[in-house]
Amino acid sequence: MRKSAPVISILIVHYKVKEELFECLSSIYRSKISVPFEIVVVDNDEEKVIEKELLKKFPQIKYIKNKENNGWGGGVNVASKYAVGEYLYFLNPDTKVFPQTIEKAYSFISKHPNAGVVSSLILDPKKNPHELQGTSTLTPLRAIIVYSFLNKIFPKNVITKKFFPFNPHKKQPQELEITTLTAAIVKKKIFEKVGKFDRRFFMYFEEFDFGNRIRKLGLQNYILPESKIIHNLGSSSQTRNDINAIFQKSRFLYFKKYYGLLTALLVEWFLRITKATMLLAVIFLLGGFFRFFRLSDLMPFIGDQAWFYISARDMLLTGHIPLVGIESSHTWLHQGALWTYLLATVLFISQYNPLSGAYLSVCIDLAAILLFYKVAKTLFSTRVGLVAAALYALSPLVILIARMPYHISPIPFFVLLFILFLYRWMKGSLYSFPLIIAILAVLYNLEIATFLLSAVVFSLLIYGFVTKQSWAKDLLRNKIILLSIVGFCVPMIPMLLYDTFHGFPQTFGFLAWMGYKGLVLFGYPPVNATSPTSWIELLSFYTEQLQRLFFIGNGFVAWSILLGSVIGFGFSLLRDIKNDVIPQNYLIILFLNVILIGGFVLSRTPSVAYLPMLFPGVFLLTALSLELLLSIKKMRFVAIFIISVWFVCNMYVLINNNYYIDAWKGYGTSYTQRFDAAQKIIKKANQRKYNLIGIGDGSQYKNYMLNYTYLTWRLGNPPVMGKTKVRITVFDTYKDVFVR
Repeated sequence: MRKSAPVISILIVHYKVKEELFECLSSIYRSKISVPFEIVVVDNDEEKVIEKELLKKFPQIKYIKNKENNGWGGGVNVASKYAVGEYLYFLNPDTKVFPQTIEKAYSFISKHPNAGVVSSLILDPKKNPHELQGTSTLTPLRAIIVYSFLNKIFPKNVITKKFFPFNPHKKQPQELEITTLTAAIVKKKIFEKVGKFDRRFFMYFEEFDFGNRIRKLGLQNYILPESKIIHNLGSSSQTRNDINAIFQKSRFLYFKKYYGLLTALLVEWFLRITKATMLLAVIFLLGGFFRFFRLSDLMPFIGDQAWFYISARDMLLTGHIPLVGIESSHTWLHQGALWTYLLATVLFISQYNPLSGAYLSVCIDLAAILLFYKVAKTLFSTRVGLVAAALYALSPLVILIARMPYHISPIPFFVLLFILFLYRWMKGSLYSFPLIIAILAVLYNLEIATFLLSAVVFSLLIYGFVTKQSWAKDLLRNKIILLSIVGFCVPMIPMLLYDTFHGFPQTFGFLAWMGYKGLVLFGYPPVNATSPTSWIELLSFYTEQLQRLFFIGNGFVAWSILLGSVIGFGFSLLRDIKNDVIPQNYLIILFLNVILIGGFVLSRTPSVAYLPMLFPGVFLLTALSLELLLSIKKMRFVAIFIISVWFVCNMYVLINNNYYIDAWKGYGTSYTQRFDAAQKIIKKANQRKYNLIGIGDGSQYKNYMLNYTYLTWRLGNPPVMGKTKVRITVFDTYKDVFVR
């Protein structure tokens, strides 16, 4: 007897839900559908592992291996090409059908010519109907209310009620503008007439798009309560870790398609506002306020800063590009010229205004606040991200350095990028490794002491090879090695050119010197023996900087915070460690802090210039400890109170105008006072050539007067190098500048 041709084609798209799929198929056959039907299964899984068992248990189905995972809608489109039925019944693989489910849907749509889509009623595993399975058309206003924090604040608002008009207890068919497509039937010719599914919707929002197009044909969409299915909501999506990104992308695409790009951008911007983003916005605004607070008056402007200003100015005026930056404490070794290049950009735009450098360094540091949140959230959690961002945004020492346009100011931003790419590399992204190398080269250009970060990478590599980690072993590929070499060489081009004509002091000479320093550290007699900084002096320096970093009011509290952070990190590590293996995120923070802080202490060099590279690791350590307290319900209120008092105390000190001057008292007066002094110099010179002579503390250094050299140049009459009859002296004290 000849078998009847299928009237209904049941289309199922599978992705990593083998057990659910088999139960779904079994429920279909148990329902004993009286209408001729066929089942088409499209396998979107990257690894096609179900075919053999599937066809053994259900030999009558059509199994299609999809060459690419193009989402649910794309998978249905593929299935429809193999379907021969007059009607298509879309069915998720994580569902179960009841007897008569499919026949009743078919019966209804075949008797109602105006029906475009007929959806079955969705029940949860306890057989209770889902309340939110039919909606009105999605408009920007409805989305802004329904999908945002506003709906949580006002859950019973009129717009939300009208958006979800479906009555789960009503027994009659309900006509709705949009119905879910989890289990739904449509005529094949209608499906093809509307253009099938838009493949750009990988997952989510395809029901809004498809429902809109059905209604444009003059057809209606229905939910049929007597046709029921059980749905294990989200089984397929739980196998992915990019669901939020897919959801947001589809949502943006929907509004762009129906309401234009600008509306889509505005809606998406508003819908991205969450409790976390609102807190981050507050943190960002507070960070911005204290970084810009009287910046034009109180910006520090010392001679070493002015060295970069003059270098950038000369590059713009002469076209001669400097290959290295300012000399380090060892005159044969220079910092890189990267800060000169960045500074030249804003000086050109601002017509050489000295304040433009401060605005540049502050803006980079504001970006670092957002990046801190991103890094901490990626490595740990949203809460850790918010705490870390707040610690960084409101740290007095961080703010002081951000307000100082100098080559060390951008270092935290790039160290955060370094951490982020370290984590991505250790999570399997091999192409992140060349970016790590490139960032190391950029940091070396900013401050040669950041070379210590290469020891972090080297230590992680050793750990990876010893423990046979794939993220370490797989680096031994020609392409990765080549890209890493390129990543190092491109930022180092200026230094490499300089080295070519100067005997390679910045590369081979520096490496030899680092080796020598290592030998001295382990007892080798130094060539030029000098008395190292005493441990008492170092302790005093560390205490002062810790106070500025954490808590201005008290050194003991600052040390307690650091010690508590180390202890808290240890407890967090023990909490999250699995099978005696340290997770990558903790491993990075551990190596980063041990190597950087250890290197800083062993070098016995009390320099503020070395501190910025420590900020990210230390604040991540502290944020983890505070998050541990916040995660304990009994301690949460206490933790919030302590954090609030801590931040309020720091903010109170920062609002005090004298703090920004007092903190840099070893570097002289504020920018306003120095600018006023430059005007006095110009007036005293009276259009004559003159020599500028500095007296007082620091005047023995050759860069001491460069700040006044730059300011008087911008005012139109800089000092000359050769001897003249007119000699003007400048005595720059902590509180004032005297011009004679």
